[in-house]
Amino acid sequence: MIILASLFFAIQYLFNIYQEQGTEKFVYSLVLVSALFIGVAHIILFTLRKSYETKNTQIYKRKKRHLEKWRNIVNYITPFVLVAMLYHFWMKGWVLATVIVAVLLFDRINELRRKNK
Repeated sequence: MIILASLFFAIQYLFNIYQEQGTEKFVYSLVLVSALFIGVAHIILFTLRKSYETKNTQIYKRKKRHLEKWRNIVNYITPFVLVAMLYHFWMKGWVLATVIVAVLLFDRINELRRKNK
């Protein structure tokens, strides 16, 4: 319920930004909201995975498989959001933020390559 409410407010926020500020601010806000959702998804998936590790029943094994599917989806979406953030920070001339996002992007890509070998 909380996730749906936050999704509703995020969409409403983006719609208001688009109407009032135009497309440039909309794209910037979309990237930041996407990054926020990706970060929250990583935290939620991490905590759920840790809570399921000690339980070995059949139900929890199914839950772990579903959790891994969601984790893979989030892991594959993350580089695209990071590239959009990298482009935005590069265009704004924020060198430090660009370096940080680039490091996060390369780390994420290396993790995906290592995991899928």
